[in-house]
Amino acid sequence: EISLGLVGSEMCIRDRLNVLEKDYQKLKKDLVDSGEDKRVIYAMVTNFQQRTALLQNVLETIENIQQLKEQDNESNIL
Repeated sequence: EISLGLVGSEMCIRDRLNVLEKDYQKLKKDLVDSGEDKRVIYAMVTNFQQRTALLQNVLETIENIQQLKEQDNESNIL
């Protein structure tokens, strides 16, 4: 059950990253079309911040899972 949940989460994360990438590609075009409008630049920065936050959450989840596995292994040894 846990692995199925992780697979679903992985797909959701991948989907979210794909959406952010598509948004960024559109923003790059908008930047050229707008004559380098600062609002577009701020939107691009926000896009990268969202990606960073998403990946930080993934990293924290991986670290938490590793800690739980280590604790479980230690419990089984004792």
